[in-house]
Amino acid sequence: MEPRPNITKPLAAVINNAYIHATKAYEAIEHRLESLTRQEILVRQWKDNLPAMIATHYPNHDAASYPVQIRMQREFEKLEQYKIELPDRLTSYAIALQEIDLVVTEILELTKSISFSKATEPWPIPPKILKKNPWPSNWPPRPRPEELHQEKVAAYSFNANRILSAPRESSPGLFTLNIAGHEIELQTVYDDGVNYFTLALENYIKGAVSSRWAAITEAIRCGIRWPKLDLYLAECEKPWLPRFFVNETFGLRGSLERRDELAHIMAQISAEAGRWYLSAQPMPRLCHIESFSDFTHDIIEELMTIDLVRWAPTLPPEKLLHMLPFPEVKSLFTLAGLSQPRSFNVAVARYGELVSVRGSEYLIRKIHTFVDPSSLIEIREPNGWHSEERLGPRARANVLVSTLIMLADGNLDAGRIIKWGN
Repeated sequence: MEPRPNITKPLAAVINNAYIHATKAYEAIEHRLESLTRQEILVRQWKDNLPAMIATHYPNHDAASYPVQIRMQREFEKLEQYKIELPDRLTSYAIALQEIDLVVTEILELTKSISFSKATEPWPIPPKILKKNPWPSNWPPRPRPEELHQEKVAAYSFNANRILSAPRESSPGLFTLNIAGHEIELQTVYDDGVNYFTLALENYIKGAVSSRWAAITEAIRCGIRWPKLDLYLAECEKPWLPRFFVNETFGLRGSLERRDELAHIMAQISAEAGRWYLSAQPMPRLCHIESFSDFTHDIIEELMTIDLVRWAPTLPPEKLLHMLPFPEVKSLFTLAGLSQPRSFNVAVARYGELVSVRGSEYLIRKIHTFVDPSSLIEIREPNGWHSEERLGPRARANVLVSTLIMLADGNLDAGRIIKWGN
């Protein structure tokens, strides 16, 4: 191999980033091979020596019992999952090695066409695992080059034109809660959520659940409010707040002007979809679908239909820059001969400069090296809204529920609201 030239620090960082990416991919394979071997041994023990495994782990159960059957099912499924993951990890690592070669070629070409005016440093030395034995003989065979960039089957797919049921009709009315001997008169825009709200609140007060957010999101979804609380917070010079749960900065933030409008938007979708959306924070943001344990295709498709969620393959490619490690984003600009961006937002704004130098196809291939767009969604504000218009109703619902909880706990300060104005 010919001696490598000295290069500038940004170009050296590009090479080191490629090394780091490949090293992580290498370690991911090693980890999976190790865990795969352990899991194969464990599954073999469950299959070949079931009585001994039951005696060790479930001494008071028989082979047909629920705990034993569930444990076996989970161990067998884990093994299958490991087997499915391994080829993907092998492919990712092979692509990472290929990317090193491409980066090296690009930088060598750059060094031939430009003269460096800034200080230079030695060409980075690759890690030992990449230099001595990049593909160990005990690994499965290395994927062929033509297999590396074949179009993958999408991790998820969605119908963004789902036909929704007719929106719920608004049903404004009053209802009463008895809390600590006080009759609290609340108002709602949609009465179909009153029972759910009341039960969620009672469950928290009784200690049956550890989170009050089910009651808070239902208050937002159905436009539930305590008119006396709203009047108190609007007119009292130094209002009391349930600071055990929420401070002044967040309790009084945002605007209530679109509170009813937000409830009307939620009326276009199912209760499940509305609660899911109102629980997703912060927004707008790109996120991995699998990060949501309560995700369903129906919920996502409902939200897509009214443009509260967008699937990443339908987004402009520059938005996907947010899902790359920032050093990789800077590398894209460096290899294009452009100054490095200072933030993700600046990189997105300057994406057109990258396209003009490298072309869309090159950039999309680079981005897809790090992220599978089919596994991402963007959770959005309602069209034309800014965040405070949504966070205002959320903050007031938080204060409402938190105040009712503290009133139930006998907090004397919370009682001020009931006495206020009498």
